[in-house]
Amino acid sequence: MQFPVELPPPLLALANELGLRTEDVEEAFVRGSGKGGQKMNKTSSTVQLRHLPTGLEVRVQFHREQSRNRLSAWKLLILKLEERI
Repeated sequence: MQFPVELPPPLLALANELGLRTEDVEEAFVRGSGKGGQKMNKTSSTVQLRHLPTGLEVRVQFHREQSRNRLSAWKLLILKLEERI
């Protein structure tokens, strides 16, 4: 299975074990808010993922870069899915 981000091997194995499919996940990039000034307010660096079969949703705005937020969001989604199952 091919993920849109490069996951560490243990997390990739967990995602496969849970049966997570990328086509079951809706991904959106939205504008951030809060600290970070103009950079945060003008760029869509916040990543929002929704796992359609479970309705589980995560939104990540930890970093200023979209790529780092995207990786963090996928990690968080996998861990929350594991928690739920």
